[in-house]
Amino acid sequence: MKIQNYKTSVNPFSGIFLANYHFNRSGLSELIDKELGIRTKYVGYQYSEIIRNLANVYISGGDVIEDVNTHFGEYLKSIPGNNVPSADTILRGIKELSIENTVYTSDKGILRQKQQVINYIYLCYFLF
Repeated sequence: MKIQNYKTSVNPFSGIFLANYHFNRSGLSELIDKELGIRTKYVGYQYSEIIRNLANVYISGGDVIEDVNTHFGEYLKSIPGNNVPSADTILRGIKELSIENTVYTSDKGILRQKQQVINYIYLCYFLF
């Protein structure tokens, strides 16, 4: 048996490291950026980083996006290779991906709204 001393501390969200590892290893980051396109060329966060950190907050038990700035930010920033955007940036990124609701008028003149949903965001949740 070999005993090793690690200098890193254990945090309450250590399992999120594994989730991020599989998120990157599965090629999901590349798929998201390929399908949604590059959000910024030089400075800023890509859609894959926004969606990954959104998923991280909810996987860690967060209730609102603002938890990325308060409760979980310190731990999410300690994940190797994880760029953590602010809550405002995450919300802006989601808003950029949103599309208008479609309004239909039936033969009887009844207006119906159909909400369009971004499938990529839901894809990320189901893969975790």
